[in-house]
Amino acid sequence: MSLSWFKKKPANDPAPAQASPAAVPAAAPLDAFALDARIREAETLFSKGQLDEALEVLEPLLKAHPGDLRVLMTWGAVLYQRGDYLSAINPLLTVAQAEPKNLRAHYVLAASLGASGDHATAVQVAQRALAVSPRDVDLLLLAANSWAQLGEYQEGARLINQAIDIKPDNVAAHHRLDSMSKHSTMKRSLYELSPRVAQARQRVINRLLAAHRRKGLNADDATALITMLEASRETFPTALKVAQSCSAAQDIPAVLADSLANVFWAAGDGAQLQKLRDYCYDIDPQNVYFRLALSHAWLINGTDHWSEAWRMMTQTLHQSRPKQHPDQVPLWEGEKLGKRKVLVYQDQGVGDAIMAFRFLPLLVARGIRFDLWVSSGLADLAENIQGYENLIRSNEVPDPRAYGCDFAVPLFGLIGALNLGIEHLAKPPVMQITADRLAELRARVASLPGLRVGLMYGGNPNRRDDWERSVSREELQPLLALAGISWINLVVDERPEKAGVIEALHMMDPTGEIRNFADTSAVVSALDAVIAVDSSVAHVAGNLGKPFWVLVPSSCDWRWQIGDRVNPWWPTGRMHRSAAPGAWDSAIKAVAGEVAAFAQERAAARDSHTALAVS
Repeated sequence: MSLSWFKKKPANDPAPAQASPAAVPAAAPLDAFALDARIREAETLFSKGQLDEALEVLEPLLKAHPGDLRVLMTWGAVLYQRGDYLSAINPLLTVAQAEPKNLRAHYVLAASLGASGDHATAVQVAQRALAVSPRDVDLLLLAANSWAQLGEYQEGARLINQAIDIKPDNVAAHHRLDSMSKHSTMKRSLYELSPRVAQARQRVINRLLAAHRRKGLNADDATALITMLEASRETFPTALKVAQSCSAAQDIPAVLADSLANVFWAAGDGAQLQKLRDYCYDIDPQNVYFRLALSHAWLINGTDHWSEAWRMMTQTLHQSRPKQHPDQVPLWEGEKLGKRKVLVYQDQGVGDAIMAFRFLPLLVARGIRFDLWVSSGLADLAENIQGYENLIRSNEVPDPRAYGCDFAVPLFGLIGALNLGIEHLAKPPVMQITADRLAELRARVASLPGLRVGLMYGGNPNRRDDWERSVSREELQPLLALAGISWINLVVDERPEKAGVIEALHMMDPTGEIRNFADTSAVVSALDAVIAVDSSVAHVAGNLGKPFWVLVPSSCDWRWQIGDRVNPWWPTGRMHRSAAPGAWDSAIKAVAGEVAAFAQERAAARDSHTALAVS
């Protein structure tokens, strides 16, 4: 939709015809006094949450007074509140067009458009209302949400900052900024345009905590408090305590249950996670996010719902991330293709794509024609895969029709489409690195003395969850005591402690010569082993068949554990989990001990080989 659609008058006054039931009996028009009384009756029922009763009052009014704007406004608001967002749009549009200054109509129309997935038009409607009332905090937050859903996080942040400037202690505004941070995966501080925003946030947290301890919080405030507290190492323990307290209540709203599930997930409590994910799904089984979250919980906790989980994940990601999925052709879900061709494409992170490369040879074995699209940084590595007809190197997800593809499927969607079981994870591919890729650099790495170990202790420091998955310089101390090791830095991102870690471990740093993941793989191929946090580098090591240790956050993740199967994807890897979010001491000590033993084994093997050669 576009703004021209918003300005256009609906043909033949469609709101009553589309929104009201066909079987409503004809009714004589009411006089102004009687009509006003009936509308007020419907609005009273609406305010009490008696939505079906309100509709019963409104239906004959729609038939008798099809153009009355108050009837249409109340009808649209009731439909929106019932979750019938598409049906709410036309009556609300009629009101908004007729009354450009009717902020309520614009707000509910924009909310209906956003809830139905049309965030582009929702932004236009909200911006039109903001031109009339630029300091309306509810409108600012509504527009910000749609901007964020469109991936325009800075614009969304600008509007939320405006709202906080108007009402510094507005809980919803601070909650929205934290929610946007989670959605974008970037730190909230990147979206705070003034120090006053962080100060106001702390006041809100303190006030909500005091209220929680004194008398408890309503669901919206509890959800906001938990979302803000879970964002840092310092406040996460408090978030967990609040979540444990709230989870004991009965009949909590789904939005709060979802927030609780996120905290228990981060804490590694798979049982509570599953309970809350089931609860949210039972309340709203059509909610795309609840379906996606449930599929993850199923995989985390085992294989009882294996096929269903993967199919649900594929379908819900396809619905919830339209920009990452080609919609010009149908999603392939296993239909017989004959001579037709399918586009296989990357829809998640680099590490996920590397994990899923193992399924591509199965397409070849079954005689299925396919093209492959991955992000540009991964394309050189994907050249090693056999069987595709075209490796597509565009920066944007391509139109499958341009390459003669009749269907499209994301990489992990192949599990459902090919009806694969967990046994198909057992034999990952081992990619070969061409001899000329970074040959001189690989030779320098190979010439280092002792055991050559790559270290990836952190990723992007601007990520919201960096505190959960990265290891500090102080926590790396047990590695300093290891003898007979040459350390190689694999951290590409510029982190504040990077230079100090390189100096402390006397590390070789080849990252200045690394341009993409094929180069990363070339360096890793020259190593004896890798230690990595949960990142693409760990998957590169596994894909090359290298021994590696992965430092996994305490949060539950099917990438490293499915039920009681620890690390089912990479047989050469060993997993060590943080004791609590951001607490790495015990995991690092365990890795240091295992690396020391591995170094001794390798040294003994070399000495034995040398002795045999001499004799």
